[in-house]
Amino acid sequence: MLSSLTIGEYAAKLASEEAPPGGGSTAALTGVLAVGLAEMAVNYSLQTAKLVKNREFLAAKQAALARLHRELSVLIDRDASALTALLAAVDLAADTPAARQSQDAAIQRFLRQAAEVPLNTAHACLEAIKISKAVMDQMDEMVISDLMAGVLMGHAGVMSALLSTAINLNELEDEALVGSLKTQIHDIRRAADELKNTMEKQVYSRQTFTVMGEE
Repeated sequence: MLSSLTIGEYAAKLASEEAPPGGGSTAALTGVLAVGLAEMAVNYSLQTAKLVKNREFLAAKQAALARLHRELSVLIDRDASALTALLAAVDLAADTPAARQSQDAAIQRFLRQAAEVPLNTAHACLEAIKISKAVMDQMDEMVISDLMAGVLMGHAGVMSALLSTAINLNELEDEALVGSLKTQIHDIRRAADELKNTMEKQVYSRQTFTVMGEE
């Protein structure tokens, strides 16, 4: 399982000529790291005495982040499985009309899977960004940079996952499905961009981070 590899092992496997992993699994891994940063920031803030009034709220958000952490870890391997199945279908021997028909059906089935799995990753990364925005004003100032780093990584996870969906659209023959996937891509990207831009303005306007907003 890719999710059980060390950082070095994953990076080496990613750099090889063999797939998976590819962009989809790595988008999910990016999401795991993004969520991990948010979890760390929340955990730190939960131990801050002056924020005791926020503990119930932060604890609830921490539970939600833990769920996303698990979900994205699973998606690393689900995306790899989807890619493996698609590549295997493409490589099937199809020497007769019946075999070609069977191959085409398999390819369409696994194309759909390869398009839908990374959308789940994008949704999870977007949810992590939303949680980060919700907790930002109740965090210890010492971990705001970590929280924002997680937001930026979460946004990268969203965009990387959406690319992994988009690359499969032209080969899908189900027009209704393609239309639905395109709508989801547009909606998720718009929401992620708006959240990231809003949070950047909020964080970079703080005295500690004004240098980040300078031209």
